[in-house]
Amino acid sequence: MSTQVKFVFFWGIIILQGIVQKPLQKWYWSQRPLLSTQYLKQLMSEKRFSIIMKFLHFTNNETIDLETHPQPGLRKIYEVYDAINRKFKSSYVPERNVSVDDSLLLYKGRLGYKQYLPKKRARFGAKFYQLCESSMVYLE
Repeated sequence: MSTQVKFVFFWGIIILQGIVQKPLQKWYWSQRPLLSTQYLKQLMSEKRFSIIMKFLHFTNNETIDLETHPQPGLRKIYEVYDAINRKFKSSYVPERNVSVDDSLLLYKGRLGYKQYLPKKRARFGAKFYQLCESSMVYLE
């Protein structure tokens, strides 16, 4: 199997872990049938995935200056992060007439920024703000 195919499998596993969420990474490769995710075992071993996660970075460690770096916590992947942000900003430019709308997403679990609004149907939840364009029309 080529290195490029393994790299694609690695990113596929990262995306699948966002869909099938588990509290511990080792549970994806567990021997217990209730905890394991069988198709991840077929793509890559846990050891190989852990090694790639441990050493994955896109920046030269010798050229990083932690004192002046804009995001020291993201220093290993900052170049990719910055490129993605620039691409997102250039691919969508909102129109002139925009407004800000807020909505409450129902959530009753533990959350630091959960809000309680007694007059709403969904009383507990996370409040989200949305930038809406006047030309966007959603049909029900």
